[in-house]
Amino acid sequence: MSTSFNTKLHPLGVCIYSLNGDFLRNATAEEFIDQLEHDLEKGKRKFLLNLKDLKHIDSSGLSVLLRFFTKIRNKGGDSSIIHPAVSVLKLLEISKLNTVFRIEESEDTAIQHLTAQEA
Repeated sequence: MSTSFNTKLHPLGVCIYSLNGDFLRNATAEEFIDQLEHDLEKGKRKFLLNLKDLKHIDSSGLSVLLRFFTKIRNKGGDSSIIHPAVSVLKLLEISKLNTVFRIEESEDTAIQHLTAQEA
């Protein structure tokens, strides 16, 4: 299965990235990180990563998620993950990355948390 991603901007300024497929392909991972860097350069600082359609992930995929998280934090931004598949959540728990990433139950909850400091 091929991997893809799409992005949209929430009206409150949160960039929402949605991953689809396996997330094991290096070319897609680089496009994903390039898009993040582009959004960071444009001044975006709030990011939501929707993993609902990401079926599974391996250590390479975890590395990309860490790069995503680190680049955002290094620019003073914040991020949340929503809807990880059971297999993805299990790997995040085994690797203890569930303590690094903020995993929210819904898009509304994540956006509320990401924009709370601005209120």
